[in-house]
Amino acid sequence: MIILLALGVAAAMGLLAFVLLYVFAKDDADVPNRLNDYAEDAAVSARTDGTVALAETKVLQDAVHLTERFAPKGLLAKVEHALEQADLPLRPAEVLFFWSSTTAVAAIFGLFAGGLGLAIVIIGALAVGPSFFVMRKRRKRLNAFAEALPDALQLLAGSMRSGFSFVQAVGAVAQEAADPLGGQFQLAFNENRLGRPLEESLDEVATKMESADLAWVVLALSIQREVGGNLAELLDTVAYTIAERERVRREISVLTAEGRLSAGFLGVLPIGLALAIMLLNPSYLDPLVSEPIGIALVVGAVLLNITGFLWLRKVLDIEV
Repeated sequence: MIILLALGVAAAMGLLAFVLLYVFAKDDADVPNRLNDYAEDAAVSARTDGTVALAETKVLQDAVHLTERFAPKGLLAKVEHALEQADLPLRPAEVLFFWSSTTAVAAIFGLFAGGLGLAIVIIGALAVGPSFFVMRKRRKRLNAFAEALPDALQLLAGSMRSGFSFVQAVGAVAQEAADPLGGQFQLAFNENRLGRPLEESLDEVATKMESADLAWVVLALSIQREVGGNLAELLDTVAYTIAERERVRREISVLTAEGRLSAGFLGVLPIGLALAIMLLNPSYLDPLVSEPIGIALVVGAVLLNITGFLWLRKVLDIEV
């Protein structure tokens, strides 16, 4: 059993390491090697969307295609949207395939090595862990965009007062601002140079980054184009309003920090206690995984724990 458990853990960690290496490893290929990519089969090696390919062999590619074929389109769209917001250059079908396969392999070896309880723990950890990482990275990037928006609007207003047009001011912000705001404004600026209206590009950026503030800015720009007025003064006013809303939002975050910490502690406490008991006295929890009533109690406890955690988070989520 120990050997099987070691092999299962090694296989799971190998799959995870394979994914992480392809995601975070730097590409040091020189110019000839980069040009050779375009000379090979486009279906295998051409990368037109800037994403990282995890499946390079024929078997893995067939498995990924099968996953993409049978996975719900809505799920693929949600995964793609989350990966784009988190700035992770991965394809949704590949993420779902490697995520599910790693969880399945680790759960099977956990079932043979430690029983149903260990398999449930492994499934929970591997199913929630990557999702939590993506959501945390996504939220961090969206918050960084929202915090940088007031300064960007003030820079837009200052550039227009110095004689720049609105399009030129957006280009200046794209060069001066840091990511993620600078990269998104640069994308909108490049689309405008290709003929797309700048308001449409900025509105798409607002949708992608879930920024209601930028959506209001785009709406104000559209109104200003129809009725006229001082655009620089309008941007200053909007920037001041957004900055004040951000100040109130931070005050609310400080006042609700204790409640959010309590919600997180209460959510993790049952899982940590169960793991501690499994390590100290594994036979103590056998009735919970071997008896029908025990399994029903475990399922009910998990559902109640998740419901309470989400309820507390919803109570503490105060919109500004």
